[in-house]
Formats: sequence, structure tokens, C-alpha cells
Amino acid sequence: MFQQDIIKRLIEQVGQLIAAALSRAEEGHLKEAEDDLNQAEAALGLPRGYEQFDARSLLILVRGSEKADLLAQIYEARARIFRKSDRLEEAKNLELKAQDLGRSARDRSLSSE
Repeated sequence: MFQQDIIKRLIEQVGQLIAAALSRAEEGHLKEAEDDLNQAEAALGLPRGYEQFDARSLLILVRGSEKADLLAQIYEARARIFRKSDRLEEAKNLELKAQDLGRSARDRSLSSE
């Protein structure tokens, strides 16, 4: 029960940061939007250089499909910000990583049922 409360609060916190980032990006405040997403990543407890891991390794690193889903949402939000900055190749790479991570999280969730 206690762990579920922690996860629920984490989901709310990260969700608020993602929403703030997307709102700031729409207003053209891209640096502030990036800062919000950096805070969201920090809330997940991700170490420096985590971006280099593949989806399966990230699942182990974040210890659960809920956190993996949050990270995939962060990737998608960052991709939207990159598109606004004309960083199209980076945006595409993040979108693919988000899809791969989401797929791996679903596969892991299904295999543990």
C-alpha cells in the first residue's frame, strides 16, 4: 500500500512536470520546458548517461513498467520540444525510443501476469 502511494505521487509529480513543459514549449519557452523535463527525469532517479541504455536495460534501471511509461512520456514530450527547435532527427530518435520503451514495458507487464 505504501509503495503504491509513492508510485501514485511520482506519477502525479512527473505528469505535472510534463504538462508544464509542453505548455511552456507552446508558449515558446523551450529552455524552461527542457528544465521541466530534466526535473521529471530527476524525479525518476535516473543517473547521468541513462540515455545510452536500450529499452530493456532502462526497464531494469527504472524498476517497473509504471516508471518506464513515465520515461516514455518524457521522451515524447522532449521530442515535441525538439521539433519546435527544428531538431528533427533528435525528435525522431526520441519518438522511436519512446515507442520501444513502451513496447518493452507492455511486454514485461504481460509476461509477469
